[in-house]
Amino acid sequence: MANRLSPRKVEELWNVYQERQSIHEVARKCGVHHRTVARYRRLEQWDERLAEIRAQVQAEADYDLAAAMAENLKLVRAYKAMVAEALDSKTLKGSDVTASELEKVIRLESFVLGGSESRHEIVGRFDGWTDEELEQYAQTGKHPARTSSGQA
Repeated sequence: MANRLSPRKVEELWNVYQERQSIHEVARKCGVHHRTVARYRRLEQWDERLAEIRAQVQAEADYDLAAAMAENLKLVRAYKAMVAEALDSKTLKGSDVTASELEKVIRLESFVLGGSESRHEIVGRFDGWTDEELEQYAQTGKHPARTSSGQA
């Protein structure tokens, strides 16, 4: 390589490249030709380095999230056990937690474990169905017989 850049200049190119992965932007900011930037990008394997860095950061973020979820789950389960114990022993006072509180804690536990936080309404697919048709569908799984006008 006839026109080798100093290690300091290569480091400057790398730092700018990390901010924005554009050869032309690096060339403009660092005052070198874009082909020089492209050459160092290839030789120094910048894209591979960035991929490794991103993977490591993602793994650390995933671990932190998992640790936080585990800690939250411990707290929710401890509170749930305390409420269940109070309900079982009937030691609850008017200002204490009620059965509805226990239900909320159970839903919170489900959410922390990845479940949905609430029931979701299905809109559109069953529009225009009568209650009887919905009930029949729920029991049998068969769609109601409809005429071409849409009536059963």
